[in-house]
Amino acid sequence: MRIVIPNTENRVSLLFDSASSIRVIDLIDGKISSQIEKSMKELSFFQRLNCLLSLRTETIICGAISRPLKDILISSGIKVVPWVKGEIPEILSAFHEGKLENSNFIMPGQCIKKRCLFRRGRNYKS
Repeated sequence: MRIVIPNTENRVSLLFDSASSIRVIDLIDGKISSQIEKSMKELSFFQRLNCLLSLRTETIICGAISRPLKDILISSGIKVVPWVKGEIPEILSAFHEGKLENSNFIMPGQCIKKRCLFRRGRNYKS
């Protein structure tokens, strides 16, 4: 399986659309068989899309992503797993184990399967 993760200092970048690099990871039986870094600097929306398609991306694990880009990726057959935060090795392990929905990996304020995580303050739910 080929997974792409926008990368900033070995962490998932906050916004996929403006990430300066991506990590392209090939997994076989849950283990990394290869990985490369690819620069996305100065690529337009359509260049980024073409890059992802040419890499034969199967899944993108990312933080925030714009709706237009997400919709095009999904319609192109790429699975998009948004609102993820954390260190890339931990994210890959959680993805393989089916535990990405753990609140440790979900960006604050996002709802995953009707379970919402809010920042402390007026929207905080205990």
